[in-house]
Amino acid sequence: MGKDIVDQESKYPEKRKRLWNPEDVYRVLINNKGTDRIEGIKFDMSHSDILKLRPTCFESMPNLRYIKFGRIDIDNDIDIAYLPNELKWLQWKCYPFKSLSLNFNPKNLVVLKLSGPNMEQLWNEDFQDLVNLREIDVSFCDKLRKIPNLLGAINLEILNCKFCESLVELPELPKMLNRLNLSSTGIKEVPFSSDLSNILPNELRYLEWNGYPFKSLPLNFNPKNLVVLNLSWGNMEQLWNEDFEEPSTSKDLTVSFVINCKSLKLLSELPSNLKYLDTRRCISLESVSFTDRNFLSFDGERNYAMIFSNCFSLNQDSVDNIEANAMLQIQFLAKKWASRYDHEFSIDPEPNLLYCFPGNKISADRFEYQSRNSSLSFKIATRGSSGRRLLVFAICLVVHLTDHVSVRNLQFVCEYQLLAASGNDGDGGFKKFKSELILGGIAWDCRGDHVFILCGKDMVKEDQDYEEASFQLYINNKREHFKAKK
Repeated sequence: MGKDIVDQESKYPEKRKRLWNPEDVYRVLINNKGTDRIEGIKFDMSHSDILKLRPTCFESMPNLRYIKFGRIDIDNDIDIAYLPNELKWLQWKCYPFKSLSLNFNPKNLVVLKLSGPNMEQLWNEDFQDLVNLREIDVSFCDKLRKIPNLLGAINLEILNCKFCESLVELPELPKMLNRLNLSSTGIKEVPFSSDLSNILPNELRYLEWNGYPFKSLPLNFNPKNLVVLNLSWGNMEQLWNEDFEEPSTSKDLTVSFVINCKSLKLLSELPSNLKYLDTRRCISLESVSFTDRNFLSFDGERNYAMIFSNCFSLNQDSVDNIEANAMLQIQFLAKKWASRYDHEFSIDPEPNLLYCFPGNKISADRFEYQSRNSSLSFKIATRGSSGRRLLVFAICLVVHLTDHVSVRNLQFVCEYQLLAASGNDGDGGFKKFKSELILGGIAWDCRGDHVFILCGKDMVKEDQDYEEASFQLYINNKREHFKAKK
C-alpha cells in the first residue's frame, strides 16, 4: 500500500520521494534525472544492464537520505564526485568507487555498509561531527588502507572490518563500541602514537579478530561485558589479567569463546556462564580452570559445548578441572530440567551438553558403569518409598578419529532400553528410547584418542520402577561409522 501511495505522487519517477522499481531507478541514474524530491533509492543489477554512472550522478539529489544498492556493474573507471550530506543510510554491495566523495560530510550518517575491491578510503579526516553514526561495515574492502578518526562517533556501536587486508592500523575507538570485527585484516602492530587498550574499549560485547597478532589482550582491558570472543589463528598466549571480573556475569547472558591459537598456554577462571568454548588446535594449552561460582546463570535451554580437541599439552590438573566442570554442569542441568519436566519438557529435545578433550581414560569415580565397547548394561538401584524420581543419564566414551580427516557433522546416537519391574497390574518389560546429538559445522580433526562426555534433555526419564538399563551407542557422519573404544 505504501508503494502504491508513493507511485501515485507523480507519473515521473524523478518527482517521487522514493524509488525502488528497477526500471525507474535505471532511467533516473542513466539519464542523470535526479531531483531534490528524491529521498530514498533501492536498486540492484539483477534487472538491468551495465550502468554508465557519472561522477556527479547524485549531485541533483541533495535531499537523498537513503541508498541501498546491490551489485552494480559500471563500465568506466571513475570515482564518485558527490554524495549528499543528508545521507543517513548508505548501503552498497560491491561499491564500485575508490572513496566516498572527498567533500562528503558524514554528519547525518547513521549506518554505513560498503563492500567491494575498489574502496581505498572513506571520508575526509577534517569531518569529526559523527555523533549520529551507529554502524560501520566495510568488510571485504580489501584495498581500504585507513579508518578515519572516530573519536567524534560517540554513539558508534558496530565496526566491522573483516577481510580488509590492506588495513594496517586503526584510530582510537569510541569507548561505547559494542561490536568489533578485525578478522583477517593487515593489522600486525599498534601504532607508536597509540595503545592497544585504546583499540579495545572495555564496553565491547562482541570481539572477533581471527589472526589476532598480540600475545594477550591489553592488561587494562576488562572483559566483564564480553559475550562473544573469537581470536582464532593468532599469537595469543594468555587472555586477560586474572584480577578482572569474569565476563558477562549477568544471569541473562551466555558467553561463547573461539580461541584456536597454537601459542595459547593458559585459560584461567573461565566464566560460569560460558556456554561454548572451542580451543581446537591450541596445542600449547597447558592450564585450564573455571570459576567456582554457582551455575545459576545458565538457563538450561541452549546447547553447551567445551571443545579441547588436540590440546595435547593439558596437564592432569586441567583435565580433572574439565571433567569436574562437566559433572557440575550435568548436575545443574539435571535440576533445571527436572523442575520443568511436566509442563514443557517434551517439546524440544535440546539442549545437549558436550565436552571433548584428549585422553583414553574414563574416570571410575565419575562414571561408575563402564564397558570396553559401544554397549553397556547395568542394574538400577530401586527408589524405595522415596516418591517420584527422575533418572538422568550421562555418557563418557573414548573415540579414535585419527584415520578420518576433518570429520564433519558428527552424530552420536544412543539407543537405550529401560526394564521396568512388573507391578500389580502386570505392566512390566522394556521401554525403548533414543537420544541424538548432532555436531554440525565442526571439523573434527582429532589426533589420537579423545574423551567425549555427553548428556541431553532426552536422556532424562521419570523412573517407572526401572530395574535395569542397557545402552547401545552409534557414531557416524552419514558417510562413515565410527566405534567407541570404551
